[in-house]
Amino acid sequence: MNIIFDACIDSWKMDPELNNSIYMWNILIYVIPYALYALAAGFLVTFFLFPMYELIYGNIGIFLLKRRMRRENTLREGSNNASH
Repeated sequence: MNIIFDACIDSWKMDPELNNSIYMWNILIYVIPYALYALAAGFLVTFFLFPMYELIYGNIGIFLLKRRMRRENTLREGSNNASH
């Protein structure tokens, strides 16, 4: 990867004022890959956690909805339950 950056800034090395930009390139050599690794790790965590949350909380929601619908159906059919 250093060869690619050196090829890009070869003409800059001749000018002493632009030599400070080499430090910027050195930082970018390390920052960009780590930023991409962090982004990929975030997507990987989301890829695994989202289906688990959906299974856990989705099934709880469906269970609560079915229970409420059972109560409403029994009330509609004439069973007057005071606990409802």
